Amino acid sequence: MTDQHSTSNAQRGPRVAAFGEWGNTNLGDWAIHEGVLNFFRGFVSGVDCFQCGALQPLSDPSAYTAGLEARGLQPYARSAAAPSVGYALRHLKRSLRGVRQEFMMRRLMPRLAACDVICVGGGTLLTDVNLYFPQSLSAISRAAEELRKPLWCLGCGAEGEWSARGRAMIADFVAHCDFIAVRDRDTAERIADLSGKHIPLFGDFALPLVSRPSRVPAARRYMLGINISAMQQSWATHQQEYESIMVELVRTFAAITGRDMEIALFTTGATQDDYPAMRVYQQLSSVGATIHRPDSLDELRTLVSECEIVLATRLHAAIIALAVGRPVIGISPTPTVENFLTTFGLQRFSFRVPNTTVSDLITAIGNRSGLDSQWQLMDQDDCMRTRDKALTQLAQLGHWPMTAS
Repeated sequence: MTDQHSTSNAQRGPRVAAFGEWGNTNLGDWAIHEGVLNFFRGFVSGVDCFQCGALQPLSDPSAYTAGLEARGLQPYARSAAAPSVGYALRHLKRSLRGVRQEFMMRRLMPRLAACDVICVGGGTLLTDVNLYFPQSLSAISRAAEELRKPLWCLGCGAEGEWSARGRAMIADFVAHCDFIAVRDRDTAERIADLSGKHIPLFGDFALPLVSRPSRVPAARRYMLGINISAMQQSWATHQQEYESIMVELVRTFAAITGRDMEIALFTTGATQDDYPAMRVYQQLSSVGATIHRPDSLDELRTLVSECEIVLATRLHAAIIALAVGRPVIGISPTPTVENFLTTFGLQRFSFRVPNTTVSDLITAIGNRSGLDSQWQLMDQDDCMRTRDKALTQLAQLGHWPMTAS
């Protein structure tokens, strides 16, 4: 996909080739995509967007919703477990994919040659899951080196353990980066240990670093918005406990409030979250909870903006809530939301399963003065300085005044 911005005939801003994990059903990834375009808007002549995992140009973002709008959340039915894959087969698949990534990158070279900077940006791309992202990062860094293009990495996170091979490939990618700034402090520390260099903070593209946004709408619709998701990888063992806490929380909250519930259970569109959301809903429909699976980013934003407080398990449920001015409480077995909130000085609003109780969450929900002060408490200075530096360097690449349109 190409996003064109108007520029003066006498002055051409640089063109950016942006790689991200876009093109799936997770609306958080589309929030990053939108954030990438907004970040560069006014400073570039255009942004060419590519899928990092597939190494393909990004098609029309509206196309992916076609298959979602006709499919509502269906009652949960346990599927058969996938057969295990032997080590030899996994090794072969990784090797074949590495070859494929090099072939796919060859096809992109003419388009990348027309760009002035290659930027890998947004999402947990500094992560090793059977070398999925490291193989793509290696292909991208080699292309940047061959084309003699600056290679940037902005707003990426690291999650989970690295294999020895994955660690080496990520280290090599980082070494090739001309500018790198990451999503959160935990990732900054990991990449600093890997590279031996100070790594600045960028934050997430989906969260504009501005003064507190307007609170909308004027009248709230739901007392709580509770984001439900599926745990992945090493945290999957906590799935049942996490869901039980969500169910008990809503039931306890219903007993305390003593009136009709206004609670929205929702996902951020990721298909793997459908069944956990339905399992929780089936236990809570009697106390007035409703279930929502937004089909678009606008629909997700509208839903979140109608919630008085948002309990977020996925990172971008938290980020989108902050972006529309809603107070956030993070609750998850994974460290992702906690790491992000901690980066901005909001760690007091994050809880980890299994090291929390329903009582802890009820107390946090009741702390309205603290929740309402989140934007005032946010420490944005480091990320703001990094973003200003990136835009200054970008303007120098294009040799034109750094003025936003």
